[in-house]
Formats: sequence, C-alpha cells, structure tokens
Amino acid sequence: METTLHNPSSLQANLNWLTEKEKQVLWLIAMGLNSKAIAVRLDVRPKSVDNYKNRIGKKLGLKGYGALVSFIRANNVFAMTEKTTGT
Repeated sequence: METTLHNPSSLQANLNWLTEKEKQVLWLIAMGLNSKAIAVRLDVRPKSVDNYKNRIGKKLGLKGYGALVSFIRANNVFAMTEKTTGT
C-alpha cells in the first residue's frame, strides 16, 4: 500500500520529525543509493544506515523498504529533502 501525502506542508511536517542524519539518508535513498553506498557517503556502517531506514519508516508510518521507496517516489521527497538538508 502506497502512502501519499497530497499536502506538501504535511510532508514537510513529517520530515521535521526526522533527525538531520535521517533526512540525509532519506535524500540518498531518493538519489538511488543502496545501504552500502549511503554508509560510505556518510562514513557510518551499513547496519547504521539500516537502523536509520527503520527509524524513518516508523516515524513516517511505513512498513518495509518498499513502502519507503514508494513514499519517496509518490511524494517527490527528493525535492523536499533538498530543501531541508541544504544539499
């Protein structure tokens, strides 16, 4: 099931619940990087990236990586996270 927030301010409000590191991970997922590549980019272990992904999913009410990717695509999260991470 796909979770879509049609109101951009609702999406922004949900992203505000994320830590800066979680926002970075979300942005890198949106760019198409896998856990290993994200870990290298952020200088953390891949297991840490998996933990960030799990926390992001919980905060956004998503179950599983597929739901997270669907959420990113449906809500144009790449553009939203660019604004919040300053990248």
